[in-house]
Amino acid sequence: MANYIPGVITFSKSGNTYTIRGLTEEQALKIQNALTEHQDISGKLDVSLKGANNGLAELNSAGKVPDSQLPSYISSAEKGANSGVAELDASGKVPSSQLPSYVDDVEEYSGTTNFPQTGESGKIYVDTTTNKSYRWSGSTYTEICSYSNATQSADGLMSSQDKTKLDGVTAGAEPNPGTVTQSTDGLMSSEDKTKLDGITAGAQPNPGNATQSTDGLMSSADKTKLDGIKIVYSESTAPSSPSEGMIWLKKKV
Repeated sequence: MANYIPGVITFSKSGNTYTIRGLTEEQALKIQNALTEHQDISGKLDVSLKGANNGLAELNSAGKVPDSQLPSYISSAEKGANSGVAELDASGKVPSSQLPSYVDDVEEYSGTTNFPQTGESGKIYVDTTTNKSYRWSGSTYTEICSYSNATQSADGLMSSQDKTKLDGVTAGAEPNPGTVTQSTDGLMSSEDKTKLDGITAGAQPNPGNATQSTDGLMSSADKTKLDGIKIVYSESTAPSSPSEGMIWLKKKV
């Protein structure tokens, strides 16, 4: 209870006595009336704070803060909805299903049978079992850059068999054309090398002895025969120094 003395108000609160001085009579009466009607005004706020800036939000008839006093917000129904907002996954990223195709334009699947039933234009679909890439034509999946294996007459991809052959070739090795024959160029065989090493340097080839049908070297027998033939001297005058066995046939003038 407050005790009124003109210009002074004395009241008690929580076991303590307080005195307010320097009040006008009108002020003192207002405070006294307030203290009389409300013995304890602690925790009370000015009604002008309701709905005011830097004040307090009001409650509507349903006991809720009215929309007009709420900050701008997004309805939960807009999450992941068309014309709404994108969601975030557990890692804080927008899921690929909510990204346009040009952002996430390559998708990998284990086999073409696992591709989406209907593809998207502008996306590339990769079959990880074959490493082949496909695009959606609008009605079916079409392989991108389809090449056949190379052949001896057509360019193409290297086959696994050719790769195995290539890996077996020593780096820097020269091609092996095969062993030379009497009709085909090639490498010298070990047998031919042995024969070649047995030939004396500078030696002339031996074509064999001549026969009546084949050119060749003169045999010793033929040389003996040739040496036994008398030389015929055919001149108009006799030779000045004839050799033994020489035959002179006088040439008619």
